[in-house]
Amino acid sequence: MSLRKLFNFDFFLNLHLIFKPGHIVPDFQVERLIDLTGILQNHPVEGIIFDIDQTILPFGSDEVSAENREFLRHLQTEYRCCILSNFPPLAERIKRIESIEKQVGIEVIAAAQKKPAAAAFQTALDYLQTEPQKTLMVGDRILTDITGGKNAGLKTVLIPPIDKSTDPFFTVRFPRYFEDKYLKTLQLCYPFKKRLK
Repeated sequence: MSLRKLFNFDFFLNLHLIFKPGHIVPDFQVERLIDLTGILQNHPVEGIIFDIDQTILPFGSDEVSAENREFLRHLQTEYRCCILSNFPPLAERIKRIESIEKQVGIEVIAAAQKKPAAAAFQTALDYLQTEPQKTLMVGDRILTDITGGKNAGLKTVLIPPIDKSTDPFFTVRFPRYFEDKYLKTLQLCYPFKKRLK
């Protein structure tokens, strides 16, 4: 198996995006997935792309909460949905992904490139058959979900991680600390369009 499949080299190839403040600050922020309802009721949305870890369930967990499971299944009655995640194609990870797909009824998209590469989001858009401006990207990571989504022309929604204690230290917890600090600084000049509690 190639190193490219195991490690997110696309993250480093797209680091130039951090110098575009408009790509760092999300369009919306919610506290829980169910709070997406407020955005969906007031904006023309046809498709929704979700991240997995810390957005739908804690990192490494196999069990989606009843609230999130029911909400995600309900969304599919009105919107085209998919999941886009940077998971490596290892046997145990694939088994976990298949379990999550069954629980929420939403397909996980395997893109050749990883977030925040624009090609990863385009793969999801091709699957959904929706236009970027009518598609939401919902995730907990600023430098993958939000920057990549905005770079691809999507509307972005930042959600707090479900359980930070489950984050791997070097690959998630450490960079998340700097992401949060950077975002708070930029918010002084580029406020969220809307905060939904």
